[in-house]
Amino acid sequence: MELLLCRIVGLLLSWMVICPVDKKNSLKECIDKIKTVASRVLWLPFVSSQVTTRRYEEAMKKRF
Repeated sequence: MELLLCRIVGLLLSWMVICPVDKKNSLKECIDKIKTVASRVLWLPFVSSQVTTRRYEEAMKKRF
């Protein structure tokens, strides 16, 4: 779940480039809310979010 939310944030950040100026603040607030929720979500029982965040960051490094 956390990975899914992080991917959504990545997609929204890409859209910020083409977003109208008057809507950028609203989009930024939405992205920040999703990031906050993603940091609190545990989709694996008994696994801290730091572990899943670390794995996501490692996967993103390999991807790029």
